[in-house]
Amino acid sequence: MAHGSYGLRTIDGRVRVVNYVADGHGFRANIQTNEPGVDQDQDPASVLINKAAAIVGMFTSLSNLSI
Repeated sequence: MAHGSYGLRTIDGRVRVVNYVADGHGFRANIQTNEPGVDQDQDPASVLINKAAAIVGMFTSLSNLSI
């Protein structure tokens, strides 16, 4: 089993944090984002997407993201 997370923040304030698990049941991802065009009603590949408002300000680590 493999699991982990990664994230990014773009210069225009978009944020994406992905928590994932890969095991005998396949790959599963929980994505938290404020990116435009993300509709929570669409689930293209058994991926859970949580949309949040844009975060204003700088942060130094993923632990500072309050999505």
